[in-house]
Amino acid sequence: MAEKRWVHISFSWPGETNTERFEAVFSKAKYWMRYSRNCWMIYTGVDLDTWRDRVRNIPGMEKQNIFLLEFDAEDVSGYLSEWIWEKLHEYENDE
Repeated sequence: MAEKRWVHISFSWPGETNTERFEAVFSKAKYWMRYSRNCWMIYTGVDLDTWRDRVRNIPGMEKQNIFLLEFDAEDVSGYLSEWIWEKLHEYENDE
């Protein structure tokens, strides 16, 4: 398993899929949070291709766009709820 880091996952939302199916997949990460229906951040040591395939295997996701990106919590900017920023920085020194 690789060093843990933050991964942003976004995808086009399939109309017939519910959020619980995604939560079941993302719960395999050390930590996950969702800030929009189709935008999630996970803290994981698992490679991107494995996560890409996990999302693709959710029923209804077979033909949807999926994008994953590793990021450093110190090198991001945006307008998010304060609790999200706190969580991002809480895990920055986690092993």
